[in-house]
Amino acid sequence: MLANCKNLKPEKTEEIIIDTFMTGLSEKTLLKMQELNKTTVSEIMEIIRGSENIILANRATITVKDPIINENKSESGEYKSKWCKYHKRNTHDSSECVKLKKKQDERVANDRSTRTANEKTPDTRKNMLITTQNYDNHPNIVGYIGNDPVQILLDTGADDNYISSALLDHLNLNSKPSEPKEIFFGNTDSVIVKRCADISFKLTGASEKNHTSTFAVIESDRHDILLGTKWLEENKVMIDLVTGKTYFQERFDVPINFKKNKENVTSSKILDIDQNEFEDKLNILIDKYKCKNPSIGKIVGHYHNIELTTNNPIICREYIVPLAERAKLQEHIRDLEEKE
Repeated sequence: MLANCKNLKPEKTEEIIIDTFMTGLSEKTLLKMQELNKTTVSEIMEIIRGSENIILANRATITVKDPIINENKSESGEYKSKWCKYHKRNTHDSSECVKLKKKQDERVANDRSTRTANEKTPDTRKNMLITTQNYDNHPNIVGYIGNDPVQILLDTGADDNYISSALLDHLNLNSKPSEPKEIFFGNTDSVIVKRCADISFKLTGASEKNHTSTFAVIESDRHDILLGTKWLEENKVMIDLVTGKTYFQERFDVPINFKKNKENVTSSKILDIDQNEFEDKLNILIDKYKCKNPSIGKIVGHYHNIELTTNNPIICREYIVPLAERAKLQEHIRDLEEKE
């Protein structure tokens, strides 16, 4: 069985050597090893050496009969003369191909799942709907649901709006079944949301307008609600990441002091910039400034990669971040890169 490995050149890779070794195994040996779940060269060699020791120890009592070799025959009568990647030979019993293929598929699937589990970290979650449980760092405002005051959290890392089951029950609000959806938290925990509620609320200090929106219900004892980016964008909400203050307005003007050529400024111009390109540039910039200021960093699992907690953010030190028009931040990034 090792004859095929004997004359390999030194530059042959380990993969080729292993493949050559496996090819040299007989059909029955290969099947037996797979039944024993022995798939590596070292495991197979251990079995072979053990078998050799047994044979040597009992050679006086073992009688060897001449085998009748007919590779094209099988009990089922199913055989082929084409090369089989599972049998590693030309003539083979085709009735065994399915079994060999199943074993190989199981091994490949197991290897893939193991590799995926090893690679899966919080940073690889690209579509987290809720970013963090450290709610104290979220920009927040006071609002009302009916006549009851509630704390409203603004989360640029959440796509949708959320309300806790405790607050829903406290306010005697009704909910309805919704399509089950798994949502992930910044600490990698997840929950299944199965209910939603249509709620009317009012934000004080920013806008006296009454709003109605759909909230997913999370089983929690918190007594506040969370507004995600879909609602923030729709209502053109702007957050000053330094002070945490919130603003509602219909348009956003790029500050003139960030422009190199003030004479050609068009404050209402909207830049057509790819969101992925913008976030890539933002990540590069964050990495650069982290070297100078270690306190700069993203919230774990933060979807939009915009820092909310540091006292010295690299973005929006002097102007408000528009959630509805993030592309304009590109101008600030270009300016910072030129200063760099």
